[in-house]
Amino acid sequence: MRVYTKRPVADRFWSHVDKSGECWIWTGSIGTKGYGRLKVDGRAVDAHRISMLLLSGEMPSQFVLHRCDNRACVRPSHLFLGTQADNMRDMAAKGRWGRGRVILSEDMAAEIRARRQQGEKQATLALDFGVSQSQISLITNGKSWPRARN
Repeated sequence: MRVYTKRPVADRFWSHVDKSGECWIWTGSIGTKGYGRLKVDGRAVDAHRISMLLLSGEMPSQFVLHRCDNRACVRPSHLFLGTQADNMRDMAAKGRWGRGRVILSEDMAAEIRARRQQGEKQATLALDFGVSQSQISLITNGKSWPRARN
């Protein structure tokens, strides 16, 4: 009989990180919101939060935000702690939020189309991107939607 022992979180985490570029890309499981996920003590935790845990020794109590705006990035120097308000300001500064509504970039629209093609439900996509199901429908049907300014 073979006995399996669970590898430490750090070992499991780093085995799923590609450090070959400016962003350190999570190559393991990806959740529905596009963030890397790793099971810790039986529950899935966002990989960028685990990165901060490994850096500081404790799970962050605040939001973990991305300077690079790359959800797959887990490089600690690309991450910072903030509040919900900081998260909203960061989204606005990056052109993803405006006048009380989410403004989607062309890249986000492409991701929505791809995920819809893979069978993801409009309701799930609407929740993930913070928009209405009708906006998801506009995007997936090739119609116009509020776009981020470049």
